Amino acid sequence: MKTILKLLGSLLLLYFSTACSSEEVSYVDIEGGWYRRVEWVAGTQDYSFTFNSDKTGVWNSQGRITQTANFSYQLSGNEIQCSGIYVNSNGHVSDWSRVMIYDGDKIYNKSDRSDVYGRNVIVENTKDQYKPTQGKVVDLGLSVKWAGWNLGATSPEEYGDYFSWAEITDKNNFEIASYIYYNQNLGKDISTSEYDAARKSWGEGWRMPTVDEIKELINKCTWTEFTYNGVRGNSVVGPNGNRIFIPLGGHYRGTENTTMGEETYLWSSTSVPDNKDAYMLYANPSDAYCKSARRFMGFNIRPVID
Repeated sequence: MKTILKLLGSLLLLYFSTACSSEEVSYVDIEGGWYRRVEWVAGTQDYSFTFNSDKTGVWNSQGRITQTANFSYQLSGNEIQCSGIYVNSNGHVSDWSRVMIYDGDKIYNKSDRSDVYGRNVIVENTKDQYKPTQGKVVDLGLSVKWAGWNLGATSPEEYGDYFSWAEITDKNNFEIASYIYYNQNLGKDISTSEYDAARKSWGEGWRMPTVDEIKELINKCTWTEFTYNGVRGNSVVGPNGNRIFIPLGGHYRGTENTTMGEETYLWSSTSVPDNKDAYMLYANPSDAYCKSARRFMGFNIRPVID
């Protein structure tokens, strides 16, 4: 009996070893080009990966915006671990990394399985479920309705204007010295007040979201990294299935925006009691939460309406 059990154990070990080794990806397996195409109302965006035998590669996107990442890669099981430098046609430069999964006739993004590429063929877009609901007013099934795009924009993928907290006009220099309300107490909340840029620009009914409304957007919605019309951001899906797209517009400190394409910063209307900070929404491709920031910095605003 012991001999039979040992034999069965050896066979099982051999089986699992063989099964696991069959999932190993080699440089020969992935060498060459992998492609996908995303078609939107506004046009088409083509994406590609090219893997070279010297463990270098290029990710490229062509369409409304040009994006390129030159990277090196390592293989681990069926994972392709890429790390390099990203640049786009707007002049943004940043670190770039991605883990792709090899699946024989295709590769896909480990963190976003609908981001699928085929070898030497065009794989059509499979991400329709993340497209934003059309319209300036979007009901996500929350306590307020959210705007379909940022203040100063005209479509979901545009970053829009940048504001210091409580200032009602945009600008291009966000220094402490240029902030007109430095060390002034404007009250606990400026929503619907004379300091509300959303109300001033879009008219009665529209306003900046409070910190509680931002927390509701974060906690009651599903956030998924998504590229819309060639612009990187997050698809935010409400409890009722409707969606808004929030681009990674970055933020300004002084005259520089070093986080464009990487992070989102949206002002709330709620202040922090020290008179120097206000609450805001922070998001990146993998996380979203509420925190405070210095009021003089330049953030986007996403209006709401009751």
